[in-house]
This record gives sequence, structure tokens and C-alpha cells, in this order.
Amino acid sequence: MQLTLPHSFMRYGGGYELMIFVGMLFANCMGVPFKDYRWIGLACALIPCLCSFLMFFCKESPFYLLAYGKEKEAEDSLRFFRGKKYDGIDAEMKIIRESLEERMSRKAKFSDLMIPYNLKPFLMALGLMILQQFLGINAVTFNLASIFEEYNPALAEEIYWLPLISLVMYVVAYAIGSGPIPWLMMGELFSPEIKELAGSIVTLSNWTSAFVTTLMFQPLRTAMHDYGVYWMFCGFCFVKLFFVITFVYETKKKTLQEINAHFGKPPSVKVKDPKEEIFNSRL
Repeated sequence: MQLTLPHSFMRYGGGYELMIFVGMLFANCMGVPFKDYRWIGLACALIPCLCSFLMFFCKESPFYLLAYGKEKEAEDSLRFFRGKKYDGIDAEMKIIRESLEERMSRKAKFSDLMIPYNLKPFLMALGLMILQQFLGINAVTFNLASIFEEYNPALAEEIYWLPLISLVMYVVAYAIGSGPIPWLMMGELFSPEIKELAGSIVTLSNWTSAFVTTLMFQPLRTAMHDYGVYWMFCGFCFVKLFFVITFVYETKKKTLQEINAHFGKPPSVKVKDPKEEIFNSRL
């Protein structure tokens, strides 16, 4: 996502999350022709093996190359991604270089997250990530087998398709909304100097929440029945809706300076972000 242009940023970000669930669907579908888990694992291993092979033909990121002092290779890489007719290579290379120098000159500490203008976006991203998992997506997808095993075939013939269609709509709605957006927001809310530290903590909170919801799914089904668990997840959808409307700042078509100013960051603090500085003129 380092080199994604603004008009395609959300498209590619959403595609990442969507492909995760396409992969889950593929793994579940492999259970139809293959009953042995070893064959299912082998079938699923073919795709990452193919991706690993194709990685040898991928260009390195200019950010990575510049970080190791490979100026010529970084310029060639950027020109490859931007196209031969792009005339902003020198300007973009300069901004990437300055950004790397700034990030390497100062490492963020935990105390930096407590500064109000850093704490606000940090808590915002933290809330989005935790609530994302309490919508129940991983709890449901990781337990699809047991859910369908208990599927009642005695349902009226007119509505036998309803549970499956509802599940598909649930997964698709998540994959194009609550799934990718918190990850994209995380990249836009944080200042460059705290992105690595804050991003690590927020990501940890996301997968910790996924572990908790998945672990508690079966006990909750026993205690609350299926309808109770799904109504609980529905309730968290409304909680997240309230959280987004009330607390989340809209970053669309905002520069990094405007975002930081909204959270109260002093304008005297120097901010550079290659993606923002180069791309905002094209929004």
C-alpha cells in the first residue's frame, strides 16, 4: 500500500480483506472433494507456494531500497510502478528520502502515545480494531463447520436458502466495510513518527480480540443459544456505528497536516509523509 494512489487506495485496501475471506471460502470448499484434512491442507498450500514463487519476479519497494542506500535501484523501482511517462520521480524520491531520514532519526516511545494529539487518533484506531472483531466475523468463519453441522434440514422449503444467503451477505458486507476500513484508517490517522509503535499495539489488540471472540463463541452458543449470540454481534454493530458517528474523524481528502491539526498537533512540529505530500495534489 506504500505506493497506492489516492483514487485507488480504498479499492486495494478493501481487496486485501476481501481476498482473506475468499481464501477462507476456498479452504471450506476444499472440504467437499477432500475429506482428509491432509489433502485439504495440501490444496490450500498450493496458493501460498505459487505466491512465494511469483514474489521472485516482484519489484522491491523504493522505500526499502532507499533505506539500504540503493538510490539507482529505488529510482528504477519507482519508475516501474509509476510508468515511463511519469515526470515526478525526482520530487517523489526526495520526499521519500527525507521521510526515511526523519523516521530513522527519532524512535517513538510509549510516552509519546500519551501526548493528547497522539492519544486521540490512537484511541480512535484502537476502538475501531477491537469493535471490528466483536462483530463476530472470525468467530463465525472459524466455526463454520459446526454451524452448518447444526443446520436444521427441516426448515420450510421456501426458506431453506435463507441461512446461507444471510451468511454470505454478512461476510461480503464485512469485507467491503468494517473489515478493511480500520486498517486503512490506521495508516492515515497516525503521524509518521508513531506509526510503527501505535500500529503494532493496535494490530495486537485486533488479533487479541479475534482470539477472545473465537474462544468464547462455543460457550456463548451454549449459554445464549445461536440467536442470542447473533443478536449480541448485531448489538456490537450498532455500538460500532455509534462509535464511528460520534468519535471517528473523517480523513477523506484531508492532508496529513489537516489531520494532525484536527487533533491539536502544533504546526511547528515538522511532518512529512511521502504518500500525503505527493498524492494530495491529485485528489
